[in-house]
Amino acid sequence: MASGLDVYAPCPCGSGKKVKFCCSSALSEMERVSRLHEKHQPQQALDALNKIGQQFPEAPIVPITRAQLLMEQERFDEAASEMREFVKVHNDIGHGHALLAMAHFLDVGFHEAKPEIHRAFQVSAQSSPEVLSSLAMHVADDLLKSNPMAAREHLGLALRLARDKDDRQALFQQLMKLDGSPNIPYPLRSTHHLEKIDAPEGHEKDIKNAYRMSIHGCWEIAGKLFAKVTDKLPNHWGLWKNIGLCRVWDDDTAGAVEALRKAVEFASDFESAVECESIAQLLEMDQVEDKTPVKVTRLKVKSTSKALSLLDDVPRCKRMPQKEEQTEGIQVVGRYLFLEFAPADEGSTADQQFPVIQAEVAVYDLDIGDTRHGTVSVSEVDGPGRDAAVHIIESALKDELVPFEAHEVQHQHDHDGDHDCGHDHDCNEQTMRHDITIRETLNEFIPLQRKHYFTKLDAKSRQAWRKKRAEDYLQNDWYQFPLKRLGGKTPKEAAADSSLKIKLCASIYTLDAMAHIATNNVDINDVRRELGIEPEAQVTANDETIDSLSVLQSHRLPLQELSSEQLAHVMQRALLVRHVPFTYAVMSEISKRGLEHLKGLSIEQFCRLFCDVSNELGHHGQALEWSVRGRAEAEKGDNFGAKVEWAMHEFELRLEDPTDPALPELIDRLWNYFGNKLPKIREFMEPVLRQFNLPIPGQTASGLVLPESMTVGAGGVGAKLWVPES
Repeated sequence: MASGLDVYAPCPCGSGKKVKFCCSSALSEMERVSRLHEKHQPQQALDALNKIGQQFPEAPIVPITRAQLLMEQERFDEAASEMREFVKVHNDIGHGHALLAMAHFLDVGFHEAKPEIHRAFQVSAQSSPEVLSSLAMHVADDLLKSNPMAAREHLGLALRLARDKDDRQALFQQLMKLDGSPNIPYPLRSTHHLEKIDAPEGHEKDIKNAYRMSIHGCWEIAGKLFAKVTDKLPNHWGLWKNIGLCRVWDDDTAGAVEALRKAVEFASDFESAVECESIAQLLEMDQVEDKTPVKVTRLKVKSTSKALSLLDDVPRCKRMPQKEEQTEGIQVVGRYLFLEFAPADEGSTADQQFPVIQAEVAVYDLDIGDTRHGTVSVSEVDGPGRDAAVHIIESALKDELVPFEAHEVQHQHDHDGDHDCGHDHDCNEQTMRHDITIRETLNEFIPLQRKHYFTKLDAKSRQAWRKKRAEDYLQNDWYQFPLKRLGGKTPKEAAADSSLKIKLCASIYTLDAMAHIATNNVDINDVRRELGIEPEAQVTANDETIDSLSVLQSHRLPLQELSSEQLAHVMQRALLVRHVPFTYAVMSEISKRGLEHLKGLSIEQFCRLFCDVSNELGHHGQALEWSVRGRAEAEKGDNFGAKVEWAMHEFELRLEDPTDPALPELIDRLWNYFGNKLPKIREFMEPVLRQFNLPIPGQTASGLVLPESMTVGAGGVGAKLWVPES
C-alpha cells in the first residue's frame, strides 16, 4: 500500500504482472487506506477501500487487501467469501488461493478447509510462500496435541516455504523442540521417510506425482495416488507404509492404522513389520485401550493465605518450594503434594517409607473481571486416592469454603477449554465444588506413572528402590495386564502365541515409550528376554542414509562399527530425541574411543551431557566421574562462571552421599574461594548444609565463627591453621 512503488516491480496483488500492467491506477489511491490501517482504524480503512473498489472494480489489489483487513479483524468467514468470489474470476492469481486457504482454515479448521489448503499448496508456493508458511505453521499448532506426527510434517513444510531468515530460525527451533518433546512417544518423533517405490508399468506418473504432492504438503492426494498403485502391487509393503504415513500426516489416523497394518502383513523383514505395528499401536491406543479420567476438583476459599495455613497443618500435605507463577489472570501462591500417608523419618528403604503422591494441590488467586477470589484445586487420576485427598482437604478448609457463582464456574469452563464437567450440578447454579475431567490416562500405565515422595536417601539406595519398583511393575502389572492390541491376552500369554509375536514386540516399544514419558526407564532387552524374544536385528547404514533413519531404526545401529563422523551424527540426534538408554549407549561408545575424537561438542559440553544422562539412569558414580572431569576442563580456562557452575554441580552430586570424603574439601573451596567473590553462593549453601547436618566452614561445634581468613586444616583438631596467600 506504500506510495512511490516502482511501476516495473511485481504487483503486490500477487498476479505476477508488473504494477504498470496490473493495479497501478488503484495503488495510487491506496495511500489513505494505508494510513488508516497504520492508525488502527480498520473499519475506516475498509470503507475507504470500498470506494476505491467502486472506482477500480477490475483491480485485484482491492479484494486482496479487503480480505487481509477482514482477517486482521478476525472476520474470517467474510474474508473467505471475498476470496472465494475472487478466485472464480482470477483463478490464475495464486495469492488469492493462499488467502482463501488461510481465511477458511481460521474460520472452520483444517479438515473442512483441506481442499482449499491443498489447492493453495499446489498453486501458490511461488507467489505467496510466506502466507503458506504461516498457514502450515497454524495447521501444525492446530494438530499438535492430537497428532504430533502430522504437526511435525506441517512444521517442516512451513520451514521449507519460509523465506525470512528469522522466521526460518524460529521454525527450526520449533521443529527441534517438537523432536525433543518428552511428552510425545519417541517412536513418533523425528523423521519418517517414504519408501522408494519402483513404479510398475502404467503407474509411473502416479508414483512421480505422489512424491511431488508429498513434498508440497498435499498428503491426502499423495496417499490416494499411492493407493492407486496397489491395484497393480497389492502386496507391496513399502507402498502400504507410504499410504499409512501420508494418511497420518494428513491427520487421518484411522486410515493410517489400516494402511500400516497392511504394511505389517506384507513387510519384507521382521523389524520393519514391528516398526509399522508400533506406530499403528501408538496412533490408535487412546481409542482402543481402557482409560481412566484425570480430574480436577476446585474449591473456592475466602482467603488463600488462610487456606495455606490450614493446609500446612494437614500431615499428609507436603508444601513444595514456592516460585512466582502468574499467567492469564491466575497467580499461584502455593503448591502441595497430597501423600498416601505422612512421610516417616529417614532410614529404611522399605516401600512404606515412601508414600505415593495421591494428588497435586494448587492454591491460587483467580481474576474474573474486576474481582479476585481464592481457589484450591486438587488434581489426579480418578480413584480412591484422589477421593481421599478431596475429602480431607474439604474437611480441613470447611470454614473457609464459599460457593462458586454461576458466572465463575462458566469462566473456569471457558479457561479450561473443551473439558467435561465431572459433577452433577447445573453449571448455571451456585455450587460448593467444581469438578472437571481434563484428560484421560491409559489404565495399563497408571502404576508406572505413579510417583512417590522421597525423604533424604542416598542416590544408590534411591536408584535400587526405583529399580525394584520398575521390576515389580513389570512382574505384577504389565506382564499380567490383558491388552486389547494383543487380542485381550496378557504379554505373558501372547509370548506363547507365535501369531502375536509382531504385536508383542511392538507392545514392548509402546511400553518403553510410555515409560520414557513417565521418566521411568525400562530395559527392553530384559523385557524381551523375559518374554522369550530374541534381540533386535541390527540395521546397516552409510553416510548418505544414516540421517534418514527413523528413531527406532537408529536404535538398532551397530554403534561400535560406526565411524567417528557417523557416531557424531547419531549423538546429535540422540541428544535431541533424548531416549536416555540409547543416548547413554552412544555417549559410552564415544567415551571409549577417547574424547580427542569428539566431534560436534566441546569436552566440557560432552562431560555435562554425559553426566546428566548417567544420573538419569541412576549411574551416580559415573555421573560424578564426568562432573569431576568437566570441572577439571573448566579449571584449565579463564571462565570464572564455568568454574563456579561445575563446582556447584559436583557439590549437588556429592550431597547424594553426605559421608563422601571429598565433600569437605569441595565445600571449603566453594565457601572460601567462590563465596568470597560471590556471596550468594554462601546464601544458597548455608541452608543446604544445615539440612544435611554438615558443618558450615568457619563455624565450630559451639557455634563460634572463626575469622574468614582462617579455616581448620585437613588434619582436624590440633592441625595448623591455614592462612590464604594475599
